[in-house]
Amino acid sequence: MQKRCWNFLTKSRAELLFNKKEYKVAIISDIHANLTALEAVMDYIDRLGVDEIICLGDVVGKGAFPVETIDLCRNRCSETLLGNHEDFFLTDPDVDHYRWVKDIISEDQYAWLSERPVRKDLYISGRKIRLCHAGPENVHQRVYPKQEKSLKFDLFQPLEPGDRKPDVYGYGDVHYAYIEYFESAFTLFNCGSVGNSMELPQASFAILSGTLTEPSEEAWAIDDHEKASPFGIQFLRVPYNINKEIEATLASTMPERGRDIYLEEIRTGTWGKRWSRHS
Repeated sequence: MQKRCWNFLTKSRAELLFNKKEYKVAIISDIHANLTALEAVMDYIDRLGVDEIICLGDVVGKGAFPVETIDLCRNRCSETLLGNHEDFFLTDPDVDHYRWVKDIISEDQYAWLSERPVRKDLYISGRKIRLCHAGPENVHQRVYPKQEKSLKFDLFQPLEPGDRKPDVYGYGDVHYAYIEYFESAFTLFNCGSVGNSMELPQASFAILSGTLTEPSEEAWAIDDHEKASPFGIQFLRVPYNINKEIEATLASTMPERGRDIYLEEIRTGTWGKRWSRHS
């Protein structure tokens, strides 16, 4: 049985809130059924003293081991969000790769994928942190690192009356890790991709650290230096055995269509030719 991450919804959460101890959450995304990369990241996270792991989606799609990556995220992550590949798989499965995924995963795994939420809010060191796969209401709202700032800033808008703007917005989807600041008050970051990074042929993820706070503890924790507590965003790259993943993929029952392009992507860390109508 896989080792479980500390469960965020236990008395340990209350203990962190009461004692104001440092809290660390690992943000992973875009595994794309790359089991070797995910295992390497989880092994490294275990050495870092992390309290919680949150996955921003795309557990499946592209790679050869959706059964195993679903199970690993279910066992280790306190929350896993819906990604665009899960949405494609659930709503438009008429693609060779998705038909194959549906054939090999269990009914229970399929049900779990269909129940994934679109976003999650956290409160750390007085900051409201909104985590999504892409847009706050649309997993297909692609936001590129070089996109206009005005379009990026739209991600911070309230979703309904009374909704407090997030101070920090974190997402995945585009497979590039970066950080950007707006109006000296808002932070946008992308945690990169565990299984299909487009920067380096290594697994990428992020860690948020600070003091766990309640939603009622608003921005005073940022503005009041006497009450403020530290907050950090750290990006990490983890090397993994890419040749092992390539050999295992070639030996799997995964359909050949798109396989070689995907393997070239994980080997080089660069986009290949679009391998299906879903990327």
